[in-house]
Amino acid sequence: HSHALYLRGRLREAFEETQHIDVGAAPADFQAVILGSRATVAYALGRYAEATELGRGALERSRRLGHDVTESFCRDIIGFSRVLCDGDDCGLEDISAARETLVRLGDMVAAAWPTTHVGTYHRRHGGLASALGAYEDAVQMAQGDRDRLTAYNASINLEFTKGLASDRYAQRRL
Repeated sequence: HSHALYLRGRLREAFEETQHIDVGAAPADFQAVILGSRATVAYALGRYAEATELGRGALERSRRLGHDVTESFCRDIIGFSRVLCDGDDCGLEDISAARETLVRLGDMVAAAWPTTHVGTYHRRHGGLASALGAYEDAVQMAQGDRDRLTAYNASINLEFTKGLASDRYAQRRL
């Protein structure tokens, strides 16, 4: 239910829904998913310190179980929270590692999220050409119907950054 709320942009409600789940009572292999979901919504709400803390808890659990995909999602959450909050390069390292793992595992749609986040890092640091390249890659990776939110997010970031790079028609495409 919280995921449906998240997809509809009802972030506060989504976050509240996840608070009613007792992580300790959940099966071990689901605990990282619960904490990762909470972390995702927390960073969407701009609660970066909380997102980082929740992401670290999820990361620890996913590593313990050897869940590479969940671990990659957690590293992306932690890294992107750090980029948004601190703007530091350490966040970029986590995001890039998450991307590399998801690409290696062959999940290109999942890899589109950290690829988009790499673009956001570069855009925030004035590297528009690098940002555009990352966003173009993310758009290609997210093609298809599997995850339209990922495709939408990558496309919006691409067009926004094209506008920053003096593309006069980008705003029309948004």
